[in-house]
Amino acid sequence: MKRFTYPAVLYNDEELFALVVPDLGLVSDGPTVEKAFEEMHSQLEIFLNCSLYLEYEIPPATGYKEVSESKAKHVVLLVTEKAEGNKNKE
Repeated sequence: MKRFTYPAVLYNDEELFALVVPDLGLVSDGPTVEKAFEEMHSQLEIFLNCSLYLEYEIPPATGYKEVSESKAKHVVLLVTEKAEGNKNKE
């Protein structure tokens, strides 16, 4: 089982919180930060497992410091997920 950690940029307006993982093009949203974060975990898990199953190259994560400096007006969170793909692929 492999562990992956990616920086996610938090955006918000009056009604919605959104998280974006720039390295993977994943976007999640929710009425609270917690809901957006939960949704991002689900999306990341699906993305990683499918990529491993299909033997798709998973892009490396950009460093937290680099992302937080480039998005200085936003909060940057780290999203970590474990994945193993499907060992019984035919």
